[in-house]
Parts: sequence; structure tokens; C-alpha cells
Amino acid sequence: MIAAVWQKSSKSKTGALESRAGFKGLVRKGLILLVVLIGVQLDAILGLQAFCRTAIVLFFCGNEGLSIVENLGIMGLPLPGFVKTKFEQLKAKGNPDENSPEE
Repeated sequence: MIAAVWQKSSKSKTGALESRAGFKGLVRKGLILLVVLIGVQLDAILGLQAFCRTAIVLFFCGNEGLSIVENLGIMGLPLPGFVKTKFEQLKAKGNPDENSPEE
């Protein structure tokens, strides 16, 4: 929706739809399903009752949920101040300042 309607996608140069970015997204979703399948197999091998699978699915649900909320903010939906602050903090951690010394 961000790319198709608002043309504000960070995954393409123009911000619009791009087949390469779409393909990368499909590959990413396929890999997520593969990781869940591995979790199911780990549960079967270790005799756990869906522990690994549930942990993996909850992690990816949380990750996708954050992405959805961030995209809603880009679309113009008003978000509470604390949510905006947390996203800014996450972006700052992900994009360290070029002037800061490397570890």
C-alpha cells in the first residue's frame, strides 16, 4: 500500500512499486515459512509441545505488527507520541551516526 498508493516506499528509488522489491518480499515471506517449518520439526525431534514453533511464530507476528504500525504512520494515521518516539529510537539504533566512532 505504501508503494502503490502513497509512493513512499523506502525499498525503491522512486518510492513506487518495483518488481525487484516485491520479489525480495516474497522470498522473505517464503524464508519465514521455512523457519516456522524448522521450528515444527525441532518440536517433533525434541518432543516439545509446539514450544519452538510458537516462539518463532510470535516473534514474526511481533515483527510484522511493528512493520504494519510503522506503515500506518507513513500513510498518515495519527500515532500516539510514545509510539513515534520508540520508532525514532529504533531507527537511531539501526542507523548509527556517521560521525560516531566505530566499535
